Amino acid sequence: MSARDRLARIFGPDLLELLSDFVRDEVSDLLAGRETERRWLTLKAAAGRYGVSASALRKRAARGALPHSRLGRRLLIDTRALERELERQRR
Repeated sequence: MSARDRLARIFGPDLLELLSDFVRDEVSDLLAGRETERRWLTLKAAAGRYGVSASALRKRAARGALPHSRLGRRLLIDTRALERELERQRR
């Protein structure tokens, strides 16, 4: 008997479904929060999050206009610095 089956016997199927939905939502919120808290993102992830092209970010990093780091061959973008730069451009 699986853990889900044992819980269904204890709580009943309706309450188990509510608990399942609650846990799924909580885990989703926690994971989303972890993603937004990341300071360093890969080039592709940063480009997707901020709606800019990867090549534009790569060029800014090469010019020294955008703080970055390397992890092996991966280019990591400092999201705090990128947010500040994008905010300056909007003004």
